[in-house]
Amino acid sequence: MSLLYNLIMKKFQVFITLFYLPVLILSFIPAQTYCDPLDIEWSEPEIISLQDKNDIFLKSDLSILLDGNKIAITWIKGKVGNSSLYLFLKDDSGKSIIQVTKGHEDRDPRIFKFKDKYHIIFSRRIIETNNEIKSYMTPSILMITDSTNLQDWSIPRIIRINLKNQDNHEPFIFIDGENLRILWTTGNFEFEIFYSETTDLKTFSAPKRLFNLKGPIHYPYLLKTKNSKCLLFFQLKHSLYFSQSLYFTAWKKPKYMMKHSSREYRPAIIQLPDERILVFFNSAAFIWYTENLEKYNYDNWFKPIQLNLKKSNEKFKDYMIQEIHPVIAQDKAGNLHLTWSSKRNGLWNIYYSAGKVEKNTK
Repeated sequence: MSLLYNLIMKKFQVFITLFYLPVLILSFIPAQTYCDPLDIEWSEPEIISLQDKNDIFLKSDLSILLDGNKIAITWIKGKVGNSSLYLFLKDDSGKSIIQVTKGHEDRDPRIFKFKDKYHIIFSRRIIETNNEIKSYMTPSILMITDSTNLQDWSIPRIIRINLKNQDNHEPFIFIDGENLRILWTTGNFEFEIFYSETTDLKTFSAPKRLFNLKGPIHYPYLLKTKNSKCLLFFQLKHSLYFSQSLYFTAWKKPKYMMKHSSREYRPAIIQLPDERILVFFNSAAFIWYTENLEKYNYDNWFKPIQLNLKKSNEKFKDYMIQEIHPVIAQDKAGNLHLTWSSKRNGLWNIYYSAGKVEKNTK
């Protein structure tokens, strides 16, 4: 009996060893992080904003437009109570910087082209002066200005979709053929995402709530995939979320996108020619980017990669950098155009870099 017992125990020990040996071996192998999901060759960053050593005002709230050989980038420069909209233009005639607005508190510009005309939608708090004291007279409202050449802009006018007695800000423009949708956040302390539709930027549909979600929502960014899915990315509290729908109806419950850090801000999205989704955002004072792991799978994402671009002639220490608010566009050749705000050596500037997608390393 004891002999049989010993034989059984020896076989059992062999089984246990063979079963757990691979586990023990793997436990000593360091966890492998994802490599760069894209082989992107970035150009050396170029400062496109005016450089002034005495200028410590905020430069933020960017958007970018590509139209043939034209590149237009907008941003806000100023401070609370006096912030203005600026535009950088690069075309065949060269480069120029244009001040589009002044005298109010402007925020969140979105530049776009619709039916052979250029437009900028932005949020404004109108300020009046009484006895040399400036005061706000309205909540934030959405405004629009137009241009035929990207240089001369009309006097801004109010868009008749603003919700009364609430802040209306952070608009996003989504063009689908002859139809244009304006998405924006509205509220006072907790915000919701609303949208309105138009075909001529004159007559708008009544504002509709996008889905039943309310909270500290910011920076909606909508993308339509080539399989007709609509992906809405946004910031909720300090994290990135997204929701899906088919043909802009029946939105799914928003999902937490990924766990990268305790603070993730301002998503910017692009779809590559091979249908991969590329997401840029800022976190921990740096810019990061990621992409979905599989085609048409938007639930799983690569571990984010830090965008680390330095000008060869710059001397600065890492703790002096603050890089925020990336925005991105893609030209017809599939090349990427990225711009962002950066505070280096104590000065805010707007940086621009072009990226060439060499290959997919997955």
